[in-house]
Amino acid sequence: QVNDDVSDDVDDDVADVVADADVVPTPPLPTPATTPPHQQELIPS
Repeated sequence: QVNDDVSDDVDDDVADVVADADVVPTPPLPTPATTPPHQQELIPS
């Protein structure tokens, strides 16, 4: 149970860091153009 909790926490932290890093290098067109389709694909999936 503890291991699962830690893994979940790390996954959340990693996703947060990756999202932040993705937004920094791609603030103009790549960020808004690649954010809506990816999120929409993740929601139905």
